[in-house]
This record gives sequence, structure tokens and C-alpha cells, in this order.
Amino acid sequence: NMLQVLPLEDRQSFYRTLQEERRSLYSGNAPTLVPVCVDDLAKPLDAPGRRTYSYFQSFKKSRNINWENKITRRSLDFRLEYEAMPFIGRISPTPLLMIVAENDIITPTNIALRAFDRALEPKRLMLMRGDHYAPYTEGFGESSAAARDWFVEHLT
Repeated sequence: NMLQVLPLEDRQSFYRTLQEERRSLYSGNAPTLVPVCVDDLAKPLDAPGRRTYSYFQSFKKSRNINWENKITRRSLDFRLEYEAMPFIGRISPTPLLMIVAENDIITPTNIALRAFDRALEPKRLMLMRGDHYAPYTEGFGESSAAARDWFVEHLT
């Protein structure tokens, strides 16, 4: 999904940055740390980076945890290698519950729905209104109840 959410015009620069990081690591340098998300005031409040920043800051404050807004640049490189789609049909007969937000542009809804279609039974799809964070925020009661019921049904 990373390539789907990364604008085409930014890809060449992104790949160049990853190549520079590989060279730096190969030379023995420590991994470069970059922010997970930023509160870019030039973008709308519901822009993915701003929404993520807001979510993590709220989560951190409400639970009084020491989360730092950092990730290694190398982690982004590894993320490009992650590909679950070829394996989704192989997890059966393990029960699969997918809780998917209708308007998710961080983990694009269309990719999640394609994965669900490829999965074998037993499976259940819960499609929720909202964006990526809806199941964790305003829809948490609904999503957590669905997860609880699924676990009770399949783990007991």
C-alpha cells in the first residue's frame, strides 16, 4: 500500500533517499531517524499526516505513555518489502476478521477489500464509516465489540 499512498512525483526522491540510507548504513553509520508523522499546518486537518499526528498525540496524552515520534528510515525501506497479498489465501482455516474503514487512505480500503476477497473461509468483514482511525476512535465501541464477539466465537 505504500506505493499507492505515495504520490508519483515523490517516488524518485523517496527511492533516492532510501538508497542513500543503505549506503550510509553499509558505511557503518547509525540509522537515520525520521518523524513518523508531522503536523503540517499547510495541509487540511484531515490530511493523513496531520490526522496521524493528532491521533498519536492524543493517544500518548490519554494513556500517559512515552512514545517518541520517530522511526528509522530503514523501516520505510523494509515496509516496501512487506506484501501480504500472496499469502492471504494460505491462512485458512484460521478464522479471519477484517475491520476496514470505508475511507481509509493510509491503509487503502480497496487493498483491504481485495485481500478479504482472496481470503478463504471462515472470514468476516466489518466495514466501518470513517477514515483509518475511526475503528480506534469514534467507532471503537463498535469495532471492539465485533472483535470481542469474533474471539469468543473462535477462541473458545
